[in-house]
Amino acid sequence: MKDDEENMRHRWLYVAAAMLILYSVLSATAGASTIKDHNIKVTSKDTGFSTTESFSVTIGENETILQLWIQDDASNVSITLNGEQVIVSRVDNTYICNISSLNTTQANITVTYRLPKSTEMFEKQILYNTDSLTITYNEQKLFSGKNLKKGTQVSASLTKQVVKQVETTGGYLIYLVAVLVLIILTLIYYAVKGKEAAKPQVYESKEILSTKKEILMNALKDIEKKHRAKEISDESYSRLKEEYKRDAVEVMRKLEKEKD
Repeated sequence: MKDDEENMRHRWLYVAAAMLILYSVLSATAGASTIKDHNIKVTSKDTGFSTTESFSVTIGENETILQLWIQDDASNVSITLNGEQVIVSRVDNTYICNISSLNTTQANITVTYRLPKSTEMFEKQILYNTDSLTITYNEQKLFSGKNLKKGTQVSASLTKQVVKQVETTGGYLIYLVAVLVLIILTLIYYAVKGKEAAKPQVYESKEILSTKKEILMNALKDIEKKHRAKEISDESYSRLKEEYKRDAVEVMRKLEKEKD
């Protein structure tokens, strides 16, 4: 009986934490922050592509995080905010900066990273309304757009003069939010149980496993559509599909155990 009450208390703790996190993240993604003069410079090098992004952001009221989307296979990612390098957390392609200590509503952001030599498409997903976006490749303009809405995706070929702009409803962001909630719930569990065992085993309820399964299946459908529309490269599609399928199989295996 005591164990049941303790388990119930932990479940309510997880639910409360998930609701709080979900509210915070959704508030950030739906906030009033806007991007101004987003300039992206891509330069070819012998070992790959050097990329520098610079822009200014007007931070919405009560917003405490800033999100940046960087495509797959980026390395040596460095982010500076008002001239100071910041530490970020990452969920898939989204880099999350804590800006709660800022005492200003304006910030200048510089992001540098490298892309491998095999990269064929430069990709950018807009996470905030952006008044202007310019992409240059070896000093030649690849793309220039104004008044881009949050959720817009831009793909520019680094081998051919092909640029594609797609406006989405932000479904991928919802997937990221759900994954973030699950990650933090796992961290909470480890924090509670970490002292009880040298190698703690995280218990995932049937509800959590079912949610994971739904998220992964939706993600598989999403990347399938993007691949058919040539919004992601064959290499990125194959890698993501393999990862999501592997995770989905593992989740379904756990669900089968729950039935036993």
